[in-house]
Amino acid sequence: MNAEIDISIPDFLLVKNRRPLSKKRRAAVDAWLARGAPSGGERIDCRKPKGLSWDEWDAIMAKQAAEKHAAALARVPLLREKYGARAKRAARPKKPRREELFAPDAVITVLAEGNPCREGTAAHAVFEKYRTGMTVAQFEAAAEDVCPGKLRPVDYLVYDSRRGRIAIEWKEKRR
Repeated sequence: MNAEIDISIPDFLLVKNRRPLSKKRRAAVDAWLARGAPSGGERIDCRKPKGLSWDEWDAIMAKQAAEKHAAALARVPLLREKYGARAKRAARPKKPRREELFAPDAVITVLAEGNPCREGTAAHAVFEKYRTGMTVAQFEAAAEDVCPGKLRPVDYLVYDSRRGRIAIEWKEKRR
């Protein structure tokens, strides 16, 4: 500890890497300590009534927690009845990952006349890689080096196909 810090202030009240307390603030802390403030090892709970011991207070809090838990468990069958079983959710097919949207041998057809992206942007450079008749795998290999940051060629395929700039011949993926 620093030599400047007054020893009468308990460690739990000290804030490191900060200016020392002013005289006025130090007097307020000393007055608070003189009134019987808790030391560093005592428990503090502002909800505990003054007449109760800590054991009694812990028993009351445990009883309240058990009642809350029992009430929550009582609501579970009602919620299951209201919203249905989880089996309905499990029966839904999983949404495919972006990598699984297009088969590698699917054929790309460019529908846009010219490059619709602004010149000088990364999207413009990626769109230049599209060729009618190329496969998705060929496009991914060609556009790999010009895709910026976290974006991947499949992200551009999704974006451009949704906007009608390209068409992709969908084939069912074999497993």
